[in-house]
Amino acid sequence: MIVRPPGPADLEVASTQEEISAFDRWSASALVDLVSRIPELQRAGSLAQMQQNLMDLAASLTLGNRKGLCEALGLQPRAINGWLNKDERPSLGLLLRFCHGVNLLPGDLFLANDAIRHAELPKPAQTPSRNRQERPMLGYRQREMLERQLDLILENPSDYRGLAAVAHQLGLSRHALKYWFPAQSKEIVLKRRLAESRTLERRYRTDHEYLQQVIAELAASRVYPSRRKVERRLNQRQLSLMRPDLYMAYRRRLLSL
Repeated sequence: MIVRPPGPADLEVASTQEEISAFDRWSASALVDLVSRIPELQRAGSLAQMQQNLMDLAASLTLGNRKGLCEALGLQPRAINGWLNKDERPSLGLLLRFCHGVNLLPGDLFLANDAIRHAELPKPAQTPSRNRQERPMLGYRQREMLERQLDLILENPSDYRGLAAVAHQLGLSRHALKYWFPAQSKEIVLKRRLAESRTLERRYRTDHEYLQQVIAELAASRVYPSRRKVERRLNQRQLSLMRPDLYMAYRRRLLSL
């Protein structure tokens, strides 16, 4: 059984989430960094060092004012007091928000290093300029013409461009397209996500077929398809049994030999 990518129902819900936020993207890369540094953190990291780094951050950024530091990051005034005074282990969500706020990777907070000296408070949000470009006004005829073009794009099964590309073709900004044509914009997003899902599904199917081929060839040569041997063949296509769906398929195939 192949582990499939999200289906149409899942994608329809996801289509309402227009794009991943900058914080989400940063959190993903920060977690990858944190996992990759587990050996270093086990060897040299500690809660005591984290507490010292927190005090150093407060001293350099807010003259020792812990409450001011938390408020500057949009956190509760006593958000880090438990870390400092009660030896509490930081929750992952709060740790990510704190580190993102001071431009510091989570792993660095537990180590003695120079990264702490480069931490900084977020810059205050700028007031929108009064000269900001206003959303273009569209007349009835113009909206009718653009709507016909959108219908042609949606009816074309081979056209699954994203919202930004379609907006560029129509001479609009992405936000203007969503404002004037909200229904079509949602359909464009869903159409693209469905196309990406189908592409991913085809790739998964091809990967599983290749795995079955590798195991069958080894078995036909009377060579036991050990994980090491199979992994070596998979690496030729930049695949790995570290991928859960491939590992599950590998285990099921071994049981059937």
